[in-house]
Amino acid sequence: MECRVADWRRISVAALVFLGFLAPLVGHAEERLPAKERLTILLTVLSYDTAIDRFQPTGLRIGVVGRADSPQSAQDAKEMLDNLRGVSSKTVKSLAIQGFPVNVSAASDLTAAIESQQLNVLYLSAGLGGMREALVAEASRRGLLLLAGESDAVRGGAAIGAVAEDAKPKIVVNLKAANAQGARLDARILRLAKVIQ
Repeated sequence: MECRVADWRRISVAALVFLGFLAPLVGHAEERLPAKERLTILLTVLSYDTAIDRFQPTGLRIGVVGRADSPQSAQDAKEMLDNLRGVSSKTVKSLAIQGFPVNVSAASDLTAAIESQQLNVLYLSAGLGGMREALVAEASRRGLLLLAGESDAVRGGAAIGAVAEDAKPKIVVNLKAANAQGARLDARILRLAKVIQ
């Protein structure tokens, strides 16, 4: 019996040590903002794009990219699209806002949607998995502005993200991607953002 108690103590100590190392990581874990808050932040950041006139005369035609075979992606895309429809009567710097569903199973699906719906901005939903890289490459090649709700997507080529860090909303900007995608973000918004070079 003593052997079992000693083994249990060693396991317990090892578990506590492991959790002690893990706790700081969990404390800084990124969380998902609700879609409405994410959208509000992203549209606010766009209002600080000094080159936003490039979207005249069509306005902001935002394709919400979701992967139909991923429940997480489909749900995130649906929530964002629902919220975009809710702000369709509003404008960003006098530009109309329209949201369009873009369901993809391959990068070629994105190409077809961009052309048929005349998209100029894309929101990359969560759960795109390994397809995200090809989607970013195709959208970047066409000069579309990419938005996201995850820091990983911003590090992977999206220009602007809205995330939560330590339960607080945070703007994340990939400055190189933003410049390549035609955005010229005002220094006032960059001071509030976590900038990835």
